[in-house]
Amino acid sequence: MSLHDAVMSSVKKHVAKMKAKMPPLHRETAGKDPDKSNEKNETGEAGDEDMSTYAKKHRDFIKDKKKNQSAKHPGFKAVQGKIQAEGYSQKVAGAILAARSRGASAAAHKANPHLNRVKG
Repeated sequence: MSLHDAVMSSVKKHVAKMKAKMPPLHRETAGKDPDKSNEKNETGEAGDEDMSTYAKKHRDFIKDKKKNQSAKHPGFKAVQGKIQAEGYSQKVAGAILAARSRGASAAAHKANPHLNRVKG
């Protein structure tokens, strides 16, 4: 066995070990030509035929999640500050916010489960 063969054997073992440590999405694309994986087909999706079922489901899940995201709640302190800016004291603004939080609809509670934490 020549020195070149020994080095190549060591490199192959190392590459196999690194591929085993990669997450599933990266493991399937490792060693492929990056230029070809970025080509888009007629539907506009990149490399669908090379993707596993898991990768396709993961991609679709992320798309649906982004599509269904609503505006994020600014937080109770920020809302209390907005009420306070209308001319109420901090204590009264907190009481107004708490009362409105308790009277929020079921849909609002579903969208923001932290409303359930408001006591009273």
